[in-house]
Amino acid sequence: MVRDIIPTENVTYDDIRDTLNANGGNVNNSAVTAFQSSANINKWSKYKPVRLNQPFPSYDTYWKAQNGYCGLDPAKCGADWISDIQTLEWEYELPRGGQSEPYRLGDFRGYNPKAVPQYTPVFPSQAYDNDSFDILFVENISANQSFIRFSELTDYINEDFYIGVAVKVTSISGSVTNYSYGTSESVSKGGNLSVRIDTKASWFGPGVTCIAYCFLTDQPVQGGQIPSNAMIYAYPDSPFYERSKQISITSKPTYKDLFEVVSREVTEEYNLIRFNIKVNRKTTTPLNSGWIVYSYNIATEYSEQWVASRQKFADGDITITGGSGSTGQDIASGIIRLPTTVFQNYSGLIALEWTNGVDNAALGADNVEYKR
Repeated sequence: MVRDIIPTENVTYDDIRDTLNANGGNVNNSAVTAFQSSANINKWSKYKPVRLNQPFPSYDTYWKAQNGYCGLDPAKCGADWISDIQTLEWEYELPRGGQSEPYRLGDFRGYNPKAVPQYTPVFPSQAYDNDSFDILFVENISANQSFIRFSELTDYINEDFYIGVAVKVTSISGSVTNYSYGTSESVSKGGNLSVRIDTKASWFGPGVTCIAYCFLTDQPVQGGQIPSNAMIYAYPDSPFYERSKQISITSKPTYKDLFEVVSREVTEEYNLIRFNIKVNRKTTTPLNSGWIVYSYNIATEYSEQWVASRQKFADGDITITGGSGSTGQDIASGIIRLPTTVFQNYSGLIALEWTNGVDNAALGADNVEYKR
């Protein structure tokens, strides 16, 4: 029988064989085939076959394996760590049989073929120069604790350590490469984490090639650099997420000071942003001779991208008043209703524009951010 998670009691070989085969394995009725690379065992399941010189180990501790690394060979970086974090992977050490590394079908109790490492990276697709951007790390919470915690993978168990990001920035000509670094709060804090990358350095110009690489380290960034004596591991690799991503750098939009956010309110259904716009008109065309539209591009912590392009406001959400005379002051007030957000962190840009179907004018923008 195919199982989402193999039970911890009354396990049959059919459960093991069928679950492995349903998740890309090639296992037959010979039990030894469940312990071969062709079984496609998910190395990030906490409970799986490991190398351990015990025929009947305790279920509470066997998963640590003989080497203490949960059946994995740590992807520990060397002196050229900046290259290692881009290529190294955590290797799974299958038991090899025999008295010193026996095959134990009981190792499959609690096996989760869909388990992922403790934190999933979520990257933005673009960022602005002379600003900053965040990479989110969403904690994969599991009631049955079938994933491996980062603290169970490292040499510094029970000590503080951090998720790091190295951003490789290559000039448009391709001749110059620079790096910027950031680290999260300590993983011991628990919950979702983030790494902020400052883009105020001169090499973060529009059009450069920018790739963010994740890693683990025992020391936070100091003075914009990773300390030379830091212990560094490549970020845990998984087919269920990316551990690096290219991020496009563009110029941060600039607008005339026409747009003012009056208030923000988060309800159970919406994030509400109330605004005012005042335009000292220099032509005879007032705001109320056309309509105001909004657009937004927002990235959420769960890799969703909320995009609205030149949408008209709903009835009652905006009021436009034209001033008197050929150069009077026009006034608009309204409310922007973002999608339901109380369950997700997000950040992005909202922009407003006036149009009469022929002419267009930017009215202002707001860099919006929400954190639970």
